[in-house]
Amino acid sequence: MKGDIRIDGNSSTAFIVSSETDILTAENTSWSIRPYARKEALGEKDFARKWSVKPVTSRLDIARCTRNHSVPAILFSAGGYSGNFFHAFTDIIIPLYSTARTFNREVQFLITDRKPWWIAKFKTLFEALSRYEIIDIDDRHNVHCFHSLTIGLKGRNNKELSIDSSTSPYSMKDFRKFLRSWYSLKKITAAKIRDGDTRKPRLLIIPRKRSRSFTNVGEIAQLAESLSYQVIVAEPGPDVSGFAKIINSCDVVMGVHGAGLTNIVFPSRKCNLDSSSSFWNVRVGVKSFLRRSCEEHEHKVLGL
Repeated sequence: MKGDIRIDGNSSTAFIVSSETDILTAENTSWSIRPYARKEALGEKDFARKWSVKPVTSRLDIARCTRNHSVPAILFSAGGYSGNFFHAFTDIIIPLYSTARTFNREVQFLITDRKPWWIAKFKTLFEALSRYEIIDIDDRHNVHCFHSLTIGLKGRNNKELSIDSSTSPYSMKDFRKFLRSWYSLKKITAAKIRDGDTRKPRLLIIPRKRSRSFTNVGEIAQLAESLSYQVIVAEPGPDVSGFAKIINSCDVVMGVHGAGLTNIVFPSRKCNLDSSSSFWNVRVGVKSFLRRSCEEHEHKVLGL
């Protein structure tokens, strides 16, 4: 949307005094939106604040600007399922990259449903996409004014951890290159070990400690070492950058299917992934289809 746009956190409303957008087809048309990429899956308890977009015919009908901005803005929610590492990437980080990358960091992020710990966790990526400090748009004390505003992020693809080429000029290959650059991930391609090679491939085991986990990590590590692997056992945590460097340094990643394996966006190309699933109550045919679909996506889209 373009024009005289005023964003009032007190009423969760974006007012458009004059706009060039062709979305508005009639005077006084307004609509509501939850600026979250997976909004269609949100239940009543899965909180993501609703925002209204409302055109007005006079500046006298709305509050005056308290802060004026010269760059475009993107308003999005950090609510929903963002506390889950998988959903943080599929529902926010990847759609945000797809939406914001074209601005070359000259864009202001406005976050609704702000979580300070969550923003701190992905601070590196936010700074990579915008040179401006994030604004908590739920703050009820300011009316922020812009000439261009995007509410919500570009829609998700049907496949998780992917970018819809019909709505974005970028691909997952571009996204992974972006991650390597900003997290300083040095390893580009996994090692190829041939007969007679004395090098040991690095194997990362992600054990998990909650609902699904390996119960014999020690035995797995011991067996892998007997097969000439250099074994590392590590769990992802709040330090995304640190774990990204660990997983990027490895040639093989082994883990139980779960949110932690979202870290497959960080390994080097041709890295081998062994994901153990717990769908033991699913018929073999369906399980084989799910595994084939995942493996095809990992190979074609993520380069693993």
